[in-house]
Formats: sequence, C-alpha cells, structure tokens
Amino acid sequence: MPLASENDVYMVFIPLFHIYGIVAIVNIALYVGSTTVILPRFELEHYLSSIEKYKVRIMNCNSFIHLCSNVSEIQFFIVDVSSLSLCIFSSEALNVQ
Repeated sequence: MPLASENDVYMVFIPLFHIYGIVAIVNIALYVGSTTVILPRFELEHYLSSIEKYKVRIMNCNSFIHLCSNVSEIQFFIVDVSSLSLCIFSSEALNVQ
C-alpha cells in the first residue's frame, strides 16, 4: 500500500511557510491529489474534533509537546479518531515512554 493516495485526508496546523510544511505536507498532498485540512493554530479540542469531522487519515505534527501540553484536557474517548492510520511527528525526538 502506498504511503499516501488521492483518497487520503491530511491535517496540519504548523505554519506552511516553514520548509516542513511545504515539503512534507503540501507537496505530497498535491502530488497524490489528496485533501489537506489546514488549521490556523493548534487548539486541542478543535484539533481532535477536526480529525473526527474530516476523517483524517494522516496527521502531521511538528512537536509531540503540542499534543501532550494539555494532557488533563484530552478527551480521546469522546472524539472518534479511528480514521487515523499514520501520525508523523517532527522537530524533536520522541520519548519511549
């Protein structure tokens, strides 16, 4: 199975003027003809509800810290994130724990 296809939905919130946003997200999505959901900034509740709303399959995140910064507010069990099959993190090493 290819990493990306025209049936995929990407989601990103990082600034697209950065090289990661251009190369890793926009160019790949354009090349394969997939849909890209672009959020203006990271807000946990909006981010998670957008995964459910748009059935996002590929999530790009420039920092794992963004996802864990409000861990007490995460409501994963209220939001359906079952469409996710690939999460790409960049800009820092991920802790094994």
